[in-house]
Amino acid sequence: MSLAQVLEQYMSGLPNLSANLKKNLAEIHRLDSECQKKNTENQRKIHNTIKNWKNIPKESRAKAYHDIKAQFNDMRNLSEDKIKLASQTYELVDRYIIRLDNDTAKFQASIRQKFADAAAQLQEGSQEVEVTNSRKRKSGIARKDNKKPNDRKSEHAPIPDFQNFVDTAPLVDMPVDPNEPTYCICHQVSFGQMVCCDNKSCPIEWFHFQCVGLTSKPRGKWFCPRCTEKFRRKKSLSDK
Repeated sequence: MSLAQVLEQYMSGLPNLSANLKKNLAEIHRLDSECQKKNTENQRKIHNTIKNWKNIPKESRAKAYHDIKAQFNDMRNLSEDKIKLASQTYELVDRYIIRLDNDTAKFQASIRQKFADAAAQLQEGSQEVEVTNSRKRKSGIARKDNKKPNDRKSEHAPIPDFQNFVDTAPLVDMPVDPNEPTYCICHQVSFGQMVCCDNKSCPIEWFHFQCVGLTSKPRGKWFCPRCTEKFRRKKSLSDK
């Protein structure tokens, strides 16, 4: 699959992404507006309750308290729905980005392999030419060279070093959102499977599986290499 085909396939899915983003963002806006409205009403209730507290009967005080508490619970539920929907929206976009990254990486690997194969064939051909020339020299065969200078020049021209091109061919540098947070010891954005360090004071917190040598989710508590080493040093000092 060519790079143009990869991009075309990727672009064909963008209309669905755009529609889903529009829908999710509209719902987030609605939830936010409703939450703000409830907050305004609740602040008014709190202000009036405090202002008239001495004149409010005890049974009415309890009701006012429960009403305010219920309003806060509603606001919390709305906020949780917003966070959940925002996370789903982020994951939706992230899936498209990962898909494009993977397809681009496959394309790059395919191109590198083609150049590597071409370099191997050229190297094999040059070795065959060298063997043939060596045999001619040993047999003492001498031919009168009636070829034109340009022909002789092209015959002995050095074979391009495609292997150097393969080794130094630049990868496509995918742009990264500078505002997107980075994680792990590699200081890269979130992608693939990640694990959280159970040390609450861990400065990094989240790690990519491959960066810490994991292939599956660890059982029980898990501590990153830095925190593990830190705990080991503390224990070593306390034992002295």
